Amino acid sequence: MSWVPLYFCTICIYAGWLSCFGQGSVQHLGDVFLSTGSLIGGICFLLYPSSSILLYPTFHFLTVHSFLYHGTMVYIGILMNRSGLINLAQDDLRHYALYVNFFCLICWILNLKLGTNFMFISDTFQGTLLDIPYRILGPFYTPVAIAVQAIVPYQVIMWFKHHTSLLTRPSWYDQPVQKQSIAH
Repeated sequence: MSWVPLYFCTICIYAGWLSCFGQGSVQHLGDVFLSTGSLIGGICFLLYPSSSILLYPTFHFLTVHSFLYHGTMVYIGILMNRSGLINLAQDDLRHYALYVNFFCLICWILNLKLGTNFMFISDTFQGTLLDIPYRILGPFYTPVAIAVQAIVPYQVIMWFKHHTSLLTRPSWYDQPVQKQSIAH
């Protein structure tokens, strides 16, 4: 069950499908997650590798795949923000939280029924930094883990967008062409 794509970083796959094939609000939901959750999730993994890194040797296919996948998550997040493909607003937090909470709810139900630990919301991931909050929070670990995943990555990206120019479209770059409505 550990390779079922129901972890924070793997829900980027579903966000990619929504972004590529969805329209309107559904596409926007995918775009919001890719430009925020994807970027933070990828950075966190690259700074503190876990999952396959703890299970396989350094040059194993799955270890290399993990680094490529998470590196791609970072690249997509930066590209979406810097290209101007999405202009995040504070109101987009509800889109982000809705998306993450949807998956957390599914994972929590599966965790209770099957004894799994999808999204690492029901138990710690042994040998990682999650051991510390799990021991401190005890029975409050699950709601706090869900709340952190549903709020913090988005807010970190918004903080960077408001306090730095790292995630804004460079002024020297051509501005994106806006869709124009045709009046009849």
